[in-house]
Amino acid sequence: MANCELATLNRHERLKSSSKRETERHREIVDKLLHHCIDLGAEPIGLGGKKCQRLEEEMEKEA
Repeated sequence: MANCELATLNRHERLKSSSKRETERHREIVDKLLHHCIDLGAEPIGLGGKKCQRLEEEMEKEA
């Protein structure tokens, strides 16, 4: 879920027409999910068993 939300946030950040409030809302969601992943010691691996590079990078920034 965190990886999907990161993708949504990245899309909103790239769009010129995206509202600031919507982008900020997604940033808040991502921050909460990242902290949950870190607190739980979750590995940045998706459902298919593949490593989620974007999530891994964000978790390293936060840790």
